[in-house]
Amino acid sequence: MPTYTLSLTPLDLAPGTPIRQPPRRPLETVTADSPAIVVMTDLRQTRPVTVAPQTTVGTALSIMIHANVRLLLVLDAEHAICGLVAARDLGGERPLRVATEARIPYDQVTVGHVMTGVDEMRPLGLAQVRTASVRDVVRHLATSKRQHALVLEGSEEIGYVARGILSATQIGRQLGQEVAVDDGSVNSFAELERLIA
Repeated sequence: MPTYTLSLTPLDLAPGTPIRQPPRRPLETVTADSPAIVVMTDLRQTRPVTVAPQTTVGTALSIMIHANVRLLLVLDAEHAICGLVAARDLGGERPLRVATEARIPYDQVTVGHVMTGVDEMRPLGLAQVRTASVRDVVRHLATSKRQHALVLEGSEEIGYVARGILSATQIGRQLGQEVAVDDGSVNSFAELERLIA
């Protein structure tokens, strides 16, 4: 049986050749009473940026900058979630405090030293998020004093899997106003209502 081959001829790529890609979808504008699911980053559609706990703080910051994200999922050797690390954890006083207390050079401080471990996370269930409002999510983030919340979905095989991320920054963009929840600025439900009114 004869084998046929096709000779491929390369094209000339002119400077300034654009890329064809789908248009960016504008963020859906929401109100405090909108369903919370519309502000969740769905991990089935958006691949999260991940690091290992051994990654240095400096490297993790570079990864965030290049990926244009403010949160990294921290995965162990088996690719299971062992923590979350936000830009605030990497750029704040936490790494300096770790370096001082552990008596190690600053450039040896790792993500594992400064991340929010699984024991400190306050994840939400996907079923809850589907029935909650944006106001409910902001209240959860404010009482947790966290910028982000992981959303878990039940899995028959392994219990839970990470399904989404809720971000105060993302919610703020979609609300059209800043949502500051992790700096202690929301101390009462009255302040919360003012924040998302």
